[in-house]
Amino acid sequence: MNAHLSPTHYENGTDPQVIAILENLWPNGILNVNLSFGDPEDGSVTFNTKGYIGRSNGAKPILLLMKNRRDWNGMPIATHRILRIATNEGNVLYQHPNYGPPLMIVAKRPGGAKVILSQTGNSESSVLFESLEADQEYVAKYS
Repeated sequence: MNAHLSPTHYENGTDPQVIAILENLWPNGILNVNLSFGDPEDGSVTFNTKGYIGRSNGAKPILLLMKNRRDWNGMPIATHRILRIATNEGNVLYQHPNYGPPLMIVAKRPGGAKVILSQTGNSESSVLFESLEADQEYVAKYS
């Protein structure tokens, strides 16, 4: 960490490994990462997102998820809810011990459309796709 910068503020309960990885990622902002968020207690994934790690300015800076490297603003990162950090190439930088990828089942619906039923922890959801290619892309990306 640079001595002239205020230390990054992290939520209570953030894994020290997550802090170390994110502190290495935000200064250069050149690595596009996939983040999985959820409940660290049971490892259930709530959602996945991707972007570049940036940081806010001010007396109590926080990490931000940026759409691209040129962004000046982004979404605050709930660091205490990170279950997995991976590169777009699939290299896993961090994985919580309780992490469990969502269970996904592909089912055919009348008319050839596909539906993906997913279950993580105590929650269930479904996604409807118009083509086999679209559902295969989704499963490959999030499983």
